[in-house]
Amino acid sequence: MRMAKPLDSFTYIDSPVPLAEACARLAGSPELCVDTEFHRESTYYPEFALIQVASGQDCFLIDPLAIKDLSPLWDILLDKNILKVFHAARQDIEIIVNKTGQLPLPLFDTQVAAALLGYGQQIGFGNMVQKVTGKTLPKGESFTNWMKRPLTAEQLKYAADDVIYLMPVYQHLRERLQATKRADWLD
Repeated sequence: MRMAKPLDSFTYIDSPVPLAEACARLAGSPELCVDTEFHRESTYYPEFALIQVASGQDCFLIDPLAIKDLSPLWDILLDKNILKVFHAARQDIEIIVNKTGQLPLPLFDTQVAAALLGYGQQIGFGNMVQKVTGKTLPKGESFTNWMKRPLTAEQLKYAADDVIYLMPVYQHLRERLQATKRADWLD
């Protein structure tokens, strides 16, 4: 299977009607790449600041500070017929569970898959993207304030890249797991 070319655009969503439209587009996808941005200083639970979701055709950056009712998105992320792909999923899943009370199953964690294939126990996303696609992702927004609005163009691009490049990483790892007969190990 040939890896899909990474998307080159995204849509920022900060109101309910575009959210519903985005979720309608995402609903038919067999897999979705998901990431979250949050603030976690002096808080027990992370403060949820942004969620990024990409299919093979679309990338949406959804602002939970602007949209109070994310139920259309939660319906998609809790759909048992859609595989949710994360990298180092623990903190992203924590946010989803805190908001919905449910795990976003089924899921595929590329960091765990990479470990099963010899990439190292905790390979970072940027290193994984570099190894798979040859693309070096900028790190400038790694420790940005995701709670401050408006988000800058650099923040939005950084957030979009987290799911845009997750799709080719996922496809590469899935193929390698199947080729090495290790897909059951991940399950």
